[in-house]
Amino acid sequence: MVAPRVEYSLMEHGLTLHTGLEPLAAWGQEGIQRIGAEKVPVDAA
Repeated sequence: MVAPRVEYSLMEHGLTLHTGLEPLAAWGQEGIQRIGAEKVPVDAA
């Protein structure tokens, strides 16, 4: 038995979150680079 395929997407109003979340994402990326976390291997288990 195959489960039905479901696709999700944001509506136009939800897409406005991008403007507010973009600075937060940049802040997180800067922090990762500052502490060198991008060099830490992540176990996919």
